[in-house]
Formats: sequence, C-alpha cells, structure tokens
Amino acid sequence: MRGRTPQPLGILVITALLAGVAGALAVWVLIGIALVVDQGRAVQTALRDTATLASTLRESLDRRIEAIDARLRFAQDLFARDPERFAFGAWAGIDPAGHDIVQGMVLDHEGRVRLGSGRGALSVGGAADLAARPDLRTHMLHPAADRLITGVPVPAIGPERPTVGFSRPLFTRDGGFAGVVVLAVDAPGLTRLHAAIDAEPGGVALINLDGVVLARAPADLAMLGRTIPPDLLVAFADPARLHFSIRSSALPDGADRFIAMRRLETQPLVVLAARDAGSALAFFLQNRLRLIGLGVIISTLIALAVALVERKRAGGRRAREQIESLMENLSQGVIMADRDGGIVVANARAVALLGVAPERAAAGRPVAGLVPAAAVGANGGDAEDAIPTRAAAAEASGAFEHLLPDGSVLEIRAEVMPDGGTVHTIADATARRRARDALAAARDA
Repeated sequence: MRGRTPQPLGILVITALLAGVAGALAVWVLIGIALVVDQGRAVQTALRDTATLASTLRESLDRRIEAIDARLRFAQDLFARDPERFAFGAWAGIDPAGHDIVQGMVLDHEGRVRLGSGRGALSVGGAADLAARPDLRTHMLHPAADRLITGVPVPAIGPERPTVGFSRPLFTRDGGFAGVVVLAVDAPGLTRLHAAIDAEPGGVALINLDGVVLARAPADLAMLGRTIPPDLLVAFADPARLHFSIRSSALPDGADRFIAMRRLETQPLVVLAARDAGSALAFFLQNRLRLIGLGVIISTLIALAVALVERKRAGGRRAREQIESLMENLSQGVIMADRDGGIVVANARAVALLGVAPERAAAGRPVAGLVPAAAVGANGGDAEDAIPTRAAAAEASGAFEHLLPDGSVLEIRAEVMPDGGTVHTIADATARRRARDALAAARDA
C-alpha cells in the first residue's frame, strides 16, 4: 500500500497515554504536596499542644512549690522564735492520707530526726539519721545558704506511696545553723493535674536537671527515681533556656513521641510533657489514607480511559488492515485524496497501471500530478488533467479514458466523498477500447 499516512488513532493513543501519565503524575504531585503540608501542620499542632500541656503543668507546679516554700519559711520563723516549742500545726497542711503534703520533719544540725509528723515514708532504710541523703546533706555542707532544695523520690514503705521532700535550713535567733525542716509531698500527686485536664495518650513528668524522675503521670511508680537520657536535657545546660520541644523516641520505652520541656521558675526542675505520635497524628494519618485512596481511584480512571483509547485504536488498526488488504487485492487501482487534493493512500495496482514511480503516489503528494507529464489525456489535454481535482470530479459525469504512451487505455472514475475528499478507481480498458475501435472500423467499412 503506497502513500500510508501516520495513523490518527495511533497519534491519539500516544497523546492519550502521555496525557494520562501527565495527569496521573500531576495528581500524585498534588497529593504529595498536600500530604507534606498537612503533615507539617499536624506536627506543628502536636508540638504546640504538647508545649501548652507542659506550660500549664509548669504554672501549676510553680504555684504549688511557692505554696510549699511559703510554709517552709513560716516554719523557719516559728523555729527561730522558739526552737523548743516548735511543732507542725494546721499551717503545715499535713495530711498523711492525702495527695499533697503528707509528712513534716525537723532534723538537727547533724541530720538526726528530732521531730516528725504525718506519713513515715521519709527515711533511709528506716534509720533516724538522714544525714546521708544528698538533698539534706547539702544544707549541712553549706549551712549559711538559705535556699529551697528539692530531693529525689523516697521509696514507699509498705502500702505507702513514694514522696519527694522540699527542705530549707533552720536557724537560731542569732543566725546560727540549727538543722533542716522538711515537708514531704506525695510524689504521684505532684502531677495530678494531668488527670484533671484529661490529656491525650502520653504522659507528664517532673524531673530535676540530673534527669531523675521525681513524679510521673499516668502513675508509674517504677519510673520514679530513674533517669531520662541526658540528651533531652542538654538544652537546659544554658541557664537562660526555659523551654524545649522535639519529636523523639529517646525516652526509656523507645516510643515515638512529641516531647515538650519547660523549666520551672521556682526550682531547678523541668516539666516534661509527652504525647504519643500515633495518637497526635491520627487525623493526619486518616486523611493520608483518604488522599492516597483518591489518588488510586483517579489513577485507575485515567488508566481505564487510556485503555479504552487503546482498544479503539486497536479496533481501528484491525479495520484499517482489513481495508488495506482488500485494496491491495483489488484488480483495479484505487487512489484516495483529501479535500485539498493531497493523496491519502494509493494501492500498488494504481501505481502499476499509471506507470509512475512509487514515490509519486506518496501521501501528501498532489493527486493532480500523479500522471507523468509525457502522458496524454483521453480528452487530448495535459497530463495534469488526467486525474481530476475534487472540483472537476464533482462536475464529471461517469468515467473517462486516459491513453498512455504505450497505447494502453485506462478507465478512470472519480467519486466525491461526503467529507469533500475523492476516491479514484483506475481500470485497464485497453482490450475493451480495441474491441470498440475494431467494431467501429468494421461498421464504417
């Protein structure tokens, strides 16, 4: 088949495929951008909410410690007035069965217990000499320093709960060091605000700058007295650093969490608030699944559309191949031209009958110039008129004959198609012309 042009359906399917790939790529790029933006917002929201929880607890603890310190200073004044008659009264707020101050204690200048009130958990191995405790011994090593010191958790005895001691030095009326006053607070009760505000899964803790856990909520008594990784406290090596937030799995259980830390104003202590990353990002993770599902649906629809175009192209190709096979097996020559007179397709029989070079019947070549210039038309005109143009074909009535230089005669018919193109059929009419000429000659004789 001569003059085959690029197949429109082939171009269509390639265009559809490229458009489908570009569309699917654009969809996934947009989904990726949306996910990155949503994740960033979700992370920032989680960090902000965790920081808010830490700030709320810090404010609560600062107020509680200020209240405890006010009681300790009142004890200092009472003791300085009359050391012998000093006793813990209602002013101390001691409630052995409560969740706040559960015990009060006075130690002499050597660390021996001389007065106690409330729960009996504040001790070292049950001994009455508490000079070995680091927080209490600090007062004895620096007797002139009047400062509030927070101890580490003291393990519970029996059914009692662990406690954290807050202490100040005691002085005589003339300013001499006389001992230490201690108010012990229920350790789990220090973080009871966490339960009150119904925080999401995670937890809060009160730790000192050595990383020792003084209190924790939800209650986990096994964690009290343990230390957190020092990396989390590096930021607070700078005394001016008051807060720090991070996403980390550095806590002992290795869980992925958003962590916010706030330094207390009243003591060298840090509040740590943590939220499970899975819980904090739950809405984002659900939205991510929805967006990915949407992307899969859109990609599937694009793939189906491309498949339909390919199916149409395949059907068109099969039909075209059948037409081409039919044309190649015709005894007649066939030339199809578009509305502008350009050749669309010409079969081999047409090329053979016209006696032209195959490239003269190539697609896009003018159909009017298909016959060699040496040929003479049946009407005696130029060769350019042998194959009529669309306008000439529209005016033509039936077929006309064309005489070739070798004496062969071709019968050429032209039909105008609905789209304005033309279909030319070419048949060898030499035998019929000779028979007709012979009959005419015999009649004339």
